[in-house]
Amino acid sequence: MANHVDNYITFEGNEAAEKEWNNLFTHYGELVKRPSYHGDGTIELWEHGEIQKHPFLEGYDEDNWYSWGCENIGAKWAYIEDADEGHAYIVSAWSPIIPYMESLYEHLLKLDEEVSLRCQYEDEFRNFIGVWQNNDYEEIEGGELNAMFEEEYGVDMDAEDFDWSDEHEESGRCYDELYDGIVYSWFDNAI
Repeated sequence: MANHVDNYITFEGNEAAEKEWNNLFTHYGELVKRPSYHGDGTIELWEHGEIQKHPFLEGYDEDNWYSWGCENIGAKWAYIEDADEGHAYIVSAWSPIIPYMESLYEHLLKLDEEVSLRCQYEDEFRNFIGVWQNNDYEEIEGGELNAMFEEEYGVDMDAEDFDWSDEHEESGRCYDELYDGIVYSWFDNAI
């Protein structure tokens, strides 16, 4: 099974770009009925449309979905998990959706020369994290994050007695929370 990569997109644009954003994300999909999780009837839920069918992407064919996805999306598959007027959350396989972001940006730029898009992405095991913003991006590997964490908190993550749930004496917080802090600080300072 592929590692999931969480791609969190934020958008700011003029009225025309906002309308297109809503067409591509907020209102892109349909209300569907599915069996309830408890087997006692049906529930209605919003199901987002497929991003490979966005109008600014060309050449999608079910016979070449894998290579098309890698080339045009950046991953063999990706889907919209959630979206609203200024945000979208897309899950992809193995890789961030950088080629997709580049195409989306070029598409929205035609409607607003000052449109702003930012995609903060994170591999589920933090093998890498990164930020793409308006056709520029910065990425850091998991090993570099680990080194930053070890230096900051004076720990050896490879030590037999290291435990993520242990409390750091000086801060009173567990190492898992402190590692998150390193990651979020990196995100805040990227690009």
